[in-house]
Order: sequence, then C-alpha cells, then structure tokens
Amino acid sequence: MTNYSLWRLPGQNHYTLMQQTKGRPVQLDSPEQLDGRSGFVLAPFSPDESTPILLMQPDKVELHPIPESSVPLLAQVCKPVAVDEAYARCFARSHEAILRGQFGKLVLSHRQQIRMKELPDPKALFLSACRLYPRQFVALINMEVSGTWLMASPEVLVEGWDVDMRTMSLAGTMSVPEEGQEVAWDEKNRAEQALVTKYIIGRLKTCARDIGFTQPYTARAAHLVHLRTDIRFRLDDCSRLGRLLQTLHPTPAVCGFPTHAARQWILEHEAHSRGYYSGFCGVLAPSSHTHLHVSLRCMQLQGLTATLYAGGGLMPGSRLESEWMEVQQKMQTMRNLL
Repeated sequence: MTNYSLWRLPGQNHYTLMQQTKGRPVQLDSPEQLDGRSGFVLAPFSPDESTPILLMQPDKVELHPIPESSVPLLAQVCKPVAVDEAYARCFARSHEAILRGQFGKLVLSHRQQIRMKELPDPKALFLSACRLYPRQFVALINMEVSGTWLMASPEVLVEGWDVDMRTMSLAGTMSVPEEGQEVAWDEKNRAEQALVTKYIIGRLKTCARDIGFTQPYTARAAHLVHLRTDIRFRLDDCSRLGRLLQTLHPTPAVCGFPTHAARQWILEHEAHSRGYYSGFCGVLAPSSHTHLHVSLRCMQLQGLTATLYAGGGLMPGSRLESEWMEVQQKMQTMRNLL
C-alpha cells in the first residue's frame, strides 16, 4: 500500500487512515501554493526537486481503535554517547557565526542510521508510538516520492476551525525531573523560547488579527519537558492558509534567526540533507478542521535501515556537550520504538 497516512492526534484513542488510491499526490514548490487546497500535506524543511511538498487527496478515510498492548513499552534511559565529529565541526562553525552576531540563533540537527536484523513492520511501530506517546501527534506516512516516515511530534504549526486558529512557540528542552524536583529553566532556554515567541507573533501580524498568547509554561513530551507558549489568532481569510504557512515555516524553533539566512546556512553547512524532518505534515482543510504539526522526532524507514533525526537550538551561551546530549535525548523518542 502506497500514498497513505496513519495519524493520531494527542489524547485520542483511535487513529485515522487516509489513502489516495486514484492518481498521485500533487507536488508543489512552496507552502503558498497550498492556498485554497485541501488534503493531507507532507512538507520538507526546504522544498526542492527531490523533496517537494506533497499533497495527498484521499479517497479512502477510515477510523480505527488503537489496540491495547499486552507487553507495555518502557522508555529507555538515554546513555552518554561520544560527540559525533561532523556534528562537532558544524557546531564550532555555527556557534562562531552566532558569536560574531551573524545569527541570533541556529538550529543544528543530527541523524543516526540504525541497521535492523529483520524488516520492521511500520504499522506496528506506529501503534507502539501511539501507546508510548499519548501527548504527541503520531503519524506514519508513505508516499512514492517521500518514502516512509514515522514521527511523534510535540509541536503544533497551525491548528483550528475556519479562521479561528492557534499555534505555539516551543523551545527549550530538559529531561523530566525526578519526582519531587521542580523544573528550573536556565537563561539560555528562556532566551531561546522568547526569541521564537517574538518571531511568530511578528509574522502573524502580517496576515492575522486578534492575536493573544499565554505566558511560557512547562509542557511534557514523553521523557522530556519544553518551554511552551500558546498563541491564538484569527485569519483574515481561511482560503489563504498557504500564505500563512509560507509566513510561519520554518520557525526559529527548527531553523534559526534571521530565518532566510539561517536556512541557507543550514543547507550549506549541515553534513546531511534533512529531507522531510523539520518540515510539517497533517490535514489541511480550509473552512473546517486543519491540524498541521512540525515534523519532529522523526524516523525514515528504508528496508533494513532506520534513519533517525533530531536537532537543537544554538544560542550564544550554548556548549557542545550539552547541545549534543539534548539531541541524543530527543533521538531517544524513536530509539525506544526499535
């Protein structure tokens, strides 16, 4: 079966199957081309010929219960891993550029390839992720152009009904503290979260009104906690969702600031292509219920190889060892499934 998606929204006890059995998903060059369209979207970090934006227009939609597992999954403790040399080199170049004042923030990602002894069952991995990560958006996507991707994302890009929408600023990462201990956010994480929030609100002012937001608060995602600000707004025109996505993506949470220059830096200096990691995916439905999530905590399945992706934001106060450990902690979300 190709050109399908399985997805489960946070807190739901069922998942949705969407499949396009006739024709092929539409390929687009930019988020703005999604204006006036509907369907299931899979967008990359940076669209190009090999990784276009894909819009699946399903003719088959089914709801299925999530079966209970007789053997509960247990999250493993993230053990220290030696810093990857390619990551260390890119960190040094990126951090130097930040200290020079070229960037306010850069997001540096890492990928790891894991060779498996037998072919994995993608649907079984998806259902395991649904059970293990009830607070996250879980999606399994298979299309001819993109291949097979699995994610368990904590971050909403755009969600809402008609013109009443919401998004979030999610930045800063820590392990869940031991019982009885409070979360204490340092200045680096608070500054990173404030930068992302300010950027998103500034961008929304170009195409939305009645913008309101909460104070930052701690939100849990599996074995990690993040700083989160909820942002609500009204769109000027629900048929211009593509323009909104063009305005918001990529946010400094997955790219950096200033955004255009940061994306170019990442494309030129990271040692790998991100593909559909740190893009966005989900249901696009103008005048109805749209829910699009940032494609985080990702795994691409290719035969016996699983390629895991994760990243973290670099700021002036960043240190190589702590940033590397944050990436490893995020990557553990997909490692737990294997």
